[in-house]
Amino acid sequence: MLFCTTLLRCVFVILWLFKFVAAGVVLSLMSESKPPPEPSTVPLGPQTWEEHWWSQIKDTPWINYQKFQCEGMDENNQVYNKKDFTDKIEKDSRIPLTDHPIYKKRVFTLRHDVQFKGQHGLISGDKVVVKLVDLGQATASCEVVALQKYTTMFVTSGFMMEDNVKKGVIISLRAPGEPLHKTQKWKEQWRAWGYSDEGQIPQMVDQLAEKVRVHVYDELIVKHGIVHVDLSSLNLPVNTDGEFTLIDFGHPSIYHVRRVPTREEFDAWFEQRWRHMWNWVLVRIAASRKKQAQATHRNRNMKRRLPRGES
Repeated sequence: MLFCTTLLRCVFVILWLFKFVAAGVVLSLMSESKPPPEPSTVPLGPQTWEEHWWSQIKDTPWINYQKFQCEGMDENNQVYNKKDFTDKIEKDSRIPLTDHPIYKKRVFTLRHDVQFKGQHGLISGDKVVVKLVDLGQATASCEVVALQKYTTMFVTSGFMMEDNVKKGVIISLRAPGEPLHKTQKWKEQWRAWGYSDEGQIPQMVDQLAEKVRVHVYDELIVKHGIVHVDLSSLNLPVNTDGEFTLIDFGHPSIYHVRRVPTREEFDAWFEQRWRHMWNWVLVRIAASRKKQAQATHRNRNMKRRLPRGES
């Protein structure tokens, strides 16, 4: 009996000592090196996506923010009443450019046999984008004014009657390419993502961001005194060479600047704006980088624990 009691006490002491030894080993392994910090994602905070969309404009001192105000405002009669496109833009000649239930009715291209005459001469319907606008909005004329003044994409404008409603019509050249997330290269990389390394998605986004950054600052802010704030993928179609075209010059995408910001000021604003507009993919990039960083950290610690001469 005495032997059994002594044996149980010995077992208890051994287990108690093992507990502390194991804890010490764990702490030692954890202290070998700190895990890499988590890549930062977009801190949206308590505001909604739309609230951030506006606050990044109105809270920027060098942007001349005036909500529902734009260059060419209240000029709908002048820019839309000259030509009637009711017979030319029939519903059966339209080809949607998006699957979005609202935008596919407002923005589309046309059959090849439909032609328009503009400052570029005769242009076939498949080479243009037709946008229908609400003439009840005083800001509807702003896009026509901006396209004429700041781009070479404008073809013509007019009106049409549809379902007994008069609508404004903007016809502009169709930008080559398609949004980055709809390109074949993107789709292939996106499918492979998670099965190999990060692939080329982060590089594609970073390269586009740098090109857009330079264009907005040099070509819009410095040259024309305006800034384009809607830098979403849909407004940046990319061709097969990786070159982009910035589209959608309607309100509220375009604002005048109070002054030309320094490059540092603009870069800080652009970084936040780009993160906001591309949050949906940047979060995934950050998660992918975090996963890879953690894997690298684990492998490094495993190698440290291997006896010398083994790998």
